[in-house]
Amino acid sequence: MKRTFIRALAMALAVIMSLTGIAFTISAASFSDTGSHWSNQYVDYMAKKAIIAGYGDGTFKPDNKVSRAEFIKMLVETFGLTAVGPFVYNDVKETDWFYPYIGKAAAQGFLIPGSNYLDPNGQLTRAEAAAMLVRYLDLPADMTVATNYYPDYNTISSIYRTYVLQATAAGLFKGYEDGAFRPNNTLTRAEAMTILYRAAGSIYNESARGIDEGANTENAVVTKAGVNVSDANLRGNVIISEGAESGTVMFSNSNINGTLFVRGKVKVNLTNTKVNKLVVDSDDGYSVNVILAGNTNVDLAELRSRAGVTINTGTTVGALNVAPNARSSNVTGSGTLKSATIRATGFTSTQIPSSYDISEGITATFAGSSFKGSSTGTNGFITSPYVKQQDGSEYIYFTPAGSGSIRYYYS
Repeated sequence: MKRTFIRALAMALAVIMSLTGIAFTISAASFSDTGSHWSNQYVDYMAKKAIIAGYGDGTFKPDNKVSRAEFIKMLVETFGLTAVGPFVYNDVKETDWFYPYIGKAAAQGFLIPGSNYLDPNGQLTRAEAAAMLVRYLDLPADMTVATNYYPDYNTISSIYRTYVLQATAAGLFKGYEDGAFRPNNTLTRAEAMTILYRAAGSIYNESARGIDEGANTENAVVTKAGVNVSDANLRGNVIISEGAESGTVMFSNSNINGTLFVRGKVKVNLTNTKVNKLVVDSDDGYSVNVILAGNTNVDLAELRSRAGVTINTGTTVGALNVAPNARSSNVTGSGTLKSATIRATGFTSTQIPSSYDISEGITATFAGSSFKGSSTGTNGFITSPYVKQQDGSEYIYFTPAGSGSIRYYYS
């Protein structure tokens, strides 16, 4: 009797889900059709992170085709995107289940421009999926594989060719056994989970130590504020996504051997952490705060939007690049700032870097004094300062780039 009731309940739920489009999140370990499927590892992790749901009959249907709307939702859920932007598609209505996901995609700019029709229920090709991922991840245009990498390269539409080469170079896509890419093949649910698994890496939606169990060892994404990632050796792109806002994200005792992208409206605390490259690229008008503590070292910090960077004692920023859109950014603290390139107005720093380059027409403030740029740039020193002992005393030697007051401390 009990078995009959459970079977009837399962059938009823399946009917309800088919009518409403709702799917329950079921662990991949429970999927009856993925255990021996090639994608099981990827599906398992993404299901554990609630990125994908199974069907009411306990299946995942890995070989089912994916529509554009479905893939957009998968990408949005993977990276925890929340901001909504305007869009104009004649075939997308407010009553459609996918309407909010299209708005979130529009806010991030990863939809392919050029048409007033999205065809949301149309099947998504591999080339289109590559384009969306590359556009969201903002992968460098010059990092591609060679055009002869795929024997069917000439069959790829010119719109998608560079995207496909970029996605391949980033390890997101691989060819089939014969080496072909097959750009017009429709993406399956299994393939969608695989490329998103590779793109995201460790998905941190709560505090964790080390690389997330079962995740791709390349890349990582923090999708919520209040997360502390500790003792992690991360490679590739590490993204603090737009979903992380109104709080703090912390990395402690970690190494980020690739690029840390800060896209969320958060405070970022880096403690005893080594970062190869830091890029702040949040919404216009919002100032991200990045705090360096302990013995943190950032080789290169690039501010693409307004930010405040605190370089505490014992921490170092090797080079700071302030882009034109990062107006009114500032640096505080008594740590080490080796060089700065200023391309934005309103920049202030409590210290003078060893060398600096300020664009023509730009005035930057270092240690309370104004420094104007020129057509050739302004550099603090021709030679880097160094200390030399002589007759029991220590002297600082350097060649300044211009005349004026010298402010320094030495301890």
